[in-house]
Amino acid sequence: MNEREREIRRCLKDDFEHYASRCLWIWPLVRFSLNKAQRYIHEELEEQRRLIGRVRALILKGRQQGCSTSVGGRFHHRSATRRA
Repeated sequence: MNEREREIRRCLKDDFEHYASRCLWIWPLVRFSLNKAQRYIHEELEEQRRLIGRVRALILKGRQQGCSTSVGGRFHHRSATRRA
């Protein structure tokens, strides 16, 4: 694996928004790109991860904003880019 490939993998591993727009699809064939509400939630969750090292959040009735899709994408990203 060359340096460029390593950089691409690192970017996909470390940046969920980048990963989502390139690797995740919403059925049938629509690329998943974060909307305004999803981006806000993502930023808040990442800030929480930076401050305390983990994420704990309750998101109530977020269906209209696509919160469950965003959370599902985060889980997929984490499981697909980490070992075991």
